[in-house]
Amino acid sequence: MATTEIVTIIETPDGETETSVIPTEVITIVETSADGTETTVIEEIFQVPVDDASDAGQVFTDAHTNDGWTADDFSTHDDVTSVDNFSHAADFTHADDSGFAPMAGTLDETNAFAANTGDVFAASGSVDAGGNNDAANADLAAHASAATDAQEAADAFVASGDYAAAEQARETAESEAYAAGDSSMLHGSDAIDLDNSAYQQQTAEYYEQQEAAHAASGDYEAAREDASNAAYATSNADWSAGGADHSGQADAEHASMDNAVWEQGTADSYASSADQYAAQGDFDNAAAYEDIAAAHQDSADNYGDAGEHGGDAAVYDSSSDVASGSSYEAPAVDYSSHDTTDYSSE
Repeated sequence: MATTEIVTIIETPDGETETSVIPTEVITIVETSADGTETTVIEEIFQVPVDDASDAGQVFTDAHTNDGWTADDFSTHDDVTSVDNFSHAADFTHADDSGFAPMAGTLDETNAFAANTGDVFAASGSVDAGGNNDAANADLAAHASAATDAQEAADAFVASGDYAAAEQARETAESEAYAAGDSSMLHGSDAIDLDNSAYQQQTAEYYEQQEAAHAASGDYEAAREDASNAAYATSNADWSAGGADHSGQADAEHASMDNAVWEQGTADSYASSADQYAAQGDFDNAAAYEDIAAAHQDSADNYGDAGEHGGDAAVYDSSSDVASGSSYEAPAVDYSSHDTTDYSSE
């Protein structure tokens, strides 16, 4: 077994260079074909030690064998990931401090490094035993596809007004996008925004329930305040989610309650006047003012019924309809195709 030397030049972060000599074992084999033609084949076994991160960016040059073959320019290049695409003129990857595993293969007279898929170098363990990263790429593509599906689901939930389900889908989309190393499919409100939207919707529902109870009891001023709060929370939910405006129902209920409050106030005023006339013994005017007060109170109650959330006579705004109660579960995806074996040098 012949021995030659490889001169290595190591580029350091400060721009300085260091040189060292690494012995390389070389086997020269002469093969004879059926027609009697002899072909010289050289099998090289590179033993490339990598001690720490300072070796990252190593460049190999001027490797001379005893047959005169010269690999005169092996430079850093991220595209080469196995012996399958290693050739005399090709680049030799050293992307990080994980180093190279020993490589073995044959070098023929055309200077083409023949594949020996059993021995490949590992860059951060991302290359499989077949000398390629197809499995890793397939996994990344699966994560990206799952992220895309989840984002589309989030968009659909936002359009329907179900912000709680949208938050679940968007959270899944963000997790899958992170795993894929690609966030290009993400858009719109993020999971935090959608979580806030869901909370605001719950707040609006609380005020709607309060508004219904106050309206039923005839406390139209309290009901009006509840309707205002419900409209405000609903608008906040829609804004945070980037969804359509669903505050029309609460606004309509607020308007009804506002009218109810005015009518009820007018009724109280006429009733007070009727009491004054009665106290003076003017029962005719007292009766007349009582009738007017009753009419305004009836009008107030009609407006109150119209503004009572969920009531039989309540106003209705179809643009405020939202879906609820849905959930998002990501479909099962098999990410096991990528062999996570450590392919570093044994």
